[in-house]
Amino acid sequence: GADVLTLNTFGANKNKLSKFGFGSKVREINTASVKLARECVREDTLIAGSVGPIGKIPYSSGIKDDDIIDMLVEHITALKDAKTDFIIFETLPSLKDAEFAIRAINNIKGIPYVLSFAVSREGESSKGESLQKLMHSFVSVDYKPTAIGLNCGVGPEGMLSALELLIPICNYPIIAQPNVGSPRNIDNRTIYMTSPEYFT
Repeated sequence: GADVLTLNTFGANKNKLSKFGFGSKVREINTASVKLARECVREDTLIAGSVGPIGKIPYSSGIKDDDIIDMLVEHITALKDAKTDFIIFETLPSLKDAEFAIRAINNIKGIPYVLSFAVSREGESSKGESLQKLMHSFVSVDYKPTAIGLNCGVGPEGMLSALELLIPICNYPIIAQPNVGSPRNIDNRTIYMTSPEYFT
């Protein structure tokens, strides 16, 4: 019954796949993901190609910013060629990662995209950058996002706080995808405080 299905391609880029010996299979893995999703949904269901940050890169690797853009372009192109309906850049932790995503998609164009940030309840990135600063990342580009999102973060209540900060400064449709938050240790038990009812 879902209107949109997000693919499990968040980490299907060359950098992350190389750690498992699959760096040469970016296109194959992303294509398979789109194919499997299409087999599971109605004809009018939209397929969102998930693209996450490139992942940790050792300082000694010699990988430059342009190399990161190339890896993102490879990932996005594989999803686009496999006929995903739009790209969602998920869990963007910083302005730098947002800029990488924007540069990559602006090298391709021809497919709608969403920028979805991971922020604190105060609306700040992992680097302490404000939502205003994150929103400014795409002001000057020609090929702008279709929607802006928040995902992961610190659970539904924390995301609501961040959304209340985002809504007044955002002229785009907003997507909210919280996770269940962080677990707490109560009487030596690790418990997630978000029940299904509360999450709903």
